Amino acid sequence: MGRMRRKARSNMTSSQWTANDRSDLVAFLVAYREAAVGRYQLTKPEQFVIGGINFPILSHRSIRQRFLAMPIQLTAKQRKVVHECCVETFLFHGTIDREDGQRQVLISIYADGLPKTEGRRPGALYMYRPWFCRERESTEAQETAIETIHSLIDQPSRCIRDTDSLDLEQLQTMVVPGPLHDNLLLVNSLASIRQMQREWKEHPPTIIAFDLEAYNESKYCQLTCLLQLAVPSHPHQRHYILDPLVSDVWDEIGPTLAPYFADPSIVKIGHAIGGLDVPCLYRDFGIVVVNAFDTYEAATQLKLPLKGLAAVCDHYQLLQNGDYYTSLKEQYQSCDWRVRPLTEPMLQYGRFDIHYLMPLRELMIRDLTRDAWASGRQQSQLVAEALQETLQQFAREEDEGDFLTSARTSLSSYATGRNNDGEDTVGYQSALSRQSSLSEYDTPAEEGSILSNYTRKSECVANVVSREHLNASELRMQIDLGRTLAMSQEHCRKLWKGRSEPRMGVLDLLVQRLRRHQIPWTSSQSELYIHLADWRDAIAAALETLPQFIAPLEFLAAVAYQRPCTEVGLRRISTSLPHAIEENSEIREQLLDIVRESACTKESTESFRKEYYFYKVNRFRRLMDDGIIMQWKWSIAVAVVLAGAALVVSGRKRSR
Repeated sequence: MGRMRRKARSNMTSSQWTANDRSDLVAFLVAYREAAVGRYQLTKPEQFVIGGINFPILSHRSIRQRFLAMPIQLTAKQRKVVHECCVETFLFHGTIDREDGQRQVLISIYADGLPKTEGRRPGALYMYRPWFCRERESTEAQETAIETIHSLIDQPSRCIRDTDSLDLEQLQTMVVPGPLHDNLLLVNSLASIRQMQREWKEHPPTIIAFDLEAYNESKYCQLTCLLQLAVPSHPHQRHYILDPLVSDVWDEIGPTLAPYFADPSIVKIGHAIGGLDVPCLYRDFGIVVVNAFDTYEAATQLKLPLKGLAAVCDHYQLLQNGDYYTSLKEQYQSCDWRVRPLTEPMLQYGRFDIHYLMPLRELMIRDLTRDAWASGRQQSQLVAEALQETLQQFAREEDEGDFLTSARTSLSSYATGRNNDGEDTVGYQSALSRQSSLSEYDTPAEEGSILSNYTRKSECVANVVSREHLNASELRMQIDLGRTLAMSQEHCRKLWKGRSEPRMGVLDLLVQRLRRHQIPWTSSQSELYIHLADWRDAIAAALETLPQFIAPLEFLAAVAYQRPCTEVGLRRISTSLPHAIEENSEIREQLLDIVRESACTKESTESFRKEYYFYKVNRFRRLMDDGIIMQWKWSIAVAVVLAGAALVVSGRKRSR
């Protein structure tokens, strides 16, 4: 074996390894494998430093252990590279969760060398049948909902309902308690979802705040794992946490929620709904979101420096326990939501994500209509000045009767919003002022005089004009609000399209890595990979699920590379097989039969012999490690000694 590179190419540890670092890692793994099976003799302990990280020292003692533990400093991306290189070098590999909360990669040459990990195992994805895979065709209600979305994009003012209004004084005194003060219904059974159906039928929601947590391996492999809803309720809100991974709940979510989400008279509030929320709801349950308000788009329109939900809530000073919410977000935002059972902190994190959406909508609409509030204050001031001028003119008039008529006409025109020519002056009765008051302009008048009576009337009119309130018709005229609503409806169009995952991209990456390490790749292996991908698609169609839920393309490419003919060989690619292959022996045997019966029959036979040799060597080494063979050697040696002694004694007796 030639001399290998062992020096670090960088003194600094980087989460992204270079191509040279990957080559050094492959050299380390090959050295461990060859030394462990006895093909390479270690003359002295050897130390590898890769990307600034010290890897385990290869010595006679370390290579005789059942497994070799990788450094705990490795990041998630670096651990993934280790797994990929283990596939290239035919090593068993796995990841364990340590007691200190860190994850660590273990490698071994033995089929049973890795310890069995216990704990919460994610659910099997292939058991869930997304609506898109079952129906494949939109219903009339869904087509109508999609057409409604297009019309709302063209006319975003229609998103404002006649009952919508904004009261600035009420917003200034609004107090939002923490999410744990609201009522919660955990929907994880058929009985609980029936209770939710009854509650919504008795008290139909007018606003729905929603969010979901999903398993997001890639844009081709996603699954809704938790759905959070909040609706108005006395005194605050009513929260619903739906667990779709319960089979009874999964089948009922679509028929229960689809009519409410498709109803344009019900406002749906979410944050960055175009990323996962809208596509997942449509793919898994056939739900189309109509008339949405995206708080992320509102933050963009308002040019807020940070647009994450926690940052937006902090900007509006809604968070009472911001540090706790931040800690929950750091822990659960990127966790594997397939894991069950759900813990209390996981439920609290889900409630945080929906609790502040309803007050956020009102506060952000207030800021999106700030031009209207400013113009309202100016208009109220103009009205007050005009009324004061009228009253001062009245004081100079000698003919009281004539002026009373003109004053009443003037007051009437301002109150009704139309002038004498019939032109609309609704801006003068806008309820957007916080400062205007006739008291600043009134001149002193004696109590009971005609001037004092009209002063009081002018104050009443000014109060009507300057009350801090926007009605639906005024909200529809706001440009920034209209832009936010239009973009929110655009996100509602981002439905799941069911695009197929590019097959050759995964294969090209594997072939490039192999060629970089001078490992050959044949055309027969490419043909086997295509055959396996077609087989996977056929199994997914039969089970009405996504192909990625059967097996990822990376796994199939590794199978085409190693060509395992037994289950032991499959576990060398991945200790934890994809659930569909792990739990279904028929699917597993079909996969192995395809490998055995592939076009590369001769190569498959050689691969089987190589695999059997490794398994035989592994078994022998394990017996050595366990001391069984050593005990046999001592037993045989003792027996030989005893037999020799017996022969000597018997020979002496004969000689006598």
